[in-house]
Amino acid sequence: MAKKDGDLFCIYSNEEMSMENFSIDHFIPWSFVTHDQLWNLIPTSKSVNSSKGNNFPSLSEYLDPFVEIQHKAFKIFLENNQKHKNLLYDYTTIFKDDLNGIARLKPDEFGNVLKENINPLYQIGENMGFSTDWTL
Repeated sequence: MAKKDGDLFCIYSNEEMSMENFSIDHFIPWSFVTHDQLWNLIPTSKSVNSSKGNNFPSLSEYLDPFVEIQHKAFKIFLENNQKHKNLLYDYTTIFKDDLNGIARLKPDEFGNVLKENINPLYQIGENMGFSTDWTL
């Protein structure tokens, strides 16, 4: 989770990220979704990412911080990286809107769309035998 501009913190450990301990986590495990779409990726430390493995994180503990960092990252990337804006098109698959429409969403609206897409994936993963409710 971002504490102040430019600082990134792991949503699981609350550790500040640095280049030495930086890793990318699939919030919904890659072994389940088998894609690297940006709406499912967050920064975390290498040790936390290793510890989480193929587990689904606790939604009650981590979903709101995940949504918050996703919204901030989307806005920052859209505003500051026009050259690489095409990377954000992953979001259009779950938001069913273009980038400008997504950018106009209020934080709670953005979060609701993410949650509406994550909750069923979580349930399906649990039904398939994935370990759920992981916490650090």
